[in-house]
This record gives sequence, structure tokens and C-alpha cells, in this order.
Amino acid sequence: MTDTKNKLQYFFKPKNLIRAIVILAVITILIFINSKFPDEENIPKIYYFIFVMVLSGAGILFLFYLTIRYLLTYKWETADALVLESRVRKYDDSEGMLYEFYINYRYKVGIKEYISDRIYPFKTKTKSSFESLVSEVVGRYHQGQYVKIFYNPKHPEISFLERKGLKYIIIFQIFISLIFILMFLAVCGVIEL
Repeated sequence: MTDTKNKLQYFFKPKNLIRAIVILAVITILIFINSKFPDEENIPKIYYFIFVMVLSGAGILFLFYLTIRYLLTYKWETADALVLESRVRKYDDSEGMLYEFYINYRYKVGIKEYISDRIYPFKTKTKSSFESLVSEVVGRYHQGQYVKIFYNPKHPEISFLERKGLKYIIIFQIFISLIFILMFLAVCGVIEL
């Protein structure tokens, strides 16, 4: 019984639910298109518009979820942290040299200590072919420096250093919303694409 309950709780987490909806929507559209028009040359343009509209709609939902998650970080607590390590990592890729910042810090909540390497609210590993961009982030945090971090009071092991990224989420939200509106208007016959 407990195992079933854990599986249901895992499935109904917003991230997993959105992922499942997107996968089901894409599979449904692909099956529908394939069953109606097996020959690619005979597929009406409207089905491509519907496909792009569904994908952009799923993108809007996902970005809305990210926006809510980002805004909830304003309720997080702050703590002092000690920067343990701050350096640029280098990776030799097939396209050339890539650089990534690695900053890890230790902080205490109550009597328990935590170590984290998260810089921004969302766990992202930013790699760049420009060392100067990565070095700029590393330059803000030096080994042995004390900094303020934000941590989730319900899960103190989750923390970050800088509250950045909302403007990019909003820009993507606007861009994908415009694509959705354009496809919707094309499907309704208001505009000709």
C-alpha cells in the first residue's frame, strides 16, 4: 500500500504531471496524424499548425510552472554560507574548449550543516565557450568568503546564491505565447500562413 502511495505522490508532483501531459499530447497527435494521413505529402498544413500549437501550449504550461516555482523562492529564508571552492572547470569538447563555473559553499540551518553548489534558483550547469563569462561569476565568489544564500525552509538542503533568471523565463513565455496565438489564428482561418 505504501509503495503505491509513493508512486502516486511521485506522479502527481507538478513537474512529473506536466511531463506526462506533454508526452501524451505529442504521442496522441503523432498517432492521429499517422492514422489519417500516412503519406507525408498529403498531410494538410492545418495539422502542422495544430502540432505546433499543442507543443507551444505545453511550453506555456511548463514556463508558467517555472515562474510560480521561481516566485515561491521569495518566501525562502537566508543564511550565511562559507565558500569552500570557487573555480572554472574546463572541458575539451568536439567543438572546442568549454568552460563551467563550480562554486560550492557550506551553510548551517539549525544544528545541521549543508553543502551546495547551486548558484541560481534552478539547478543548471552553465557551460560556455567564453571563459570570460564563466570567470565573471567565479570572480564574485572567492574561497573563504562569507556570502548570503537563500534556502528552502521546508527542505534546507536546497539553496542558491543568486536570484536570477526570471526575465529569461518571461521572455520565453512571451515568445512561446506569440507562437501559440499565431498557430491558433492560423487553425481558425483568421490568418493565412
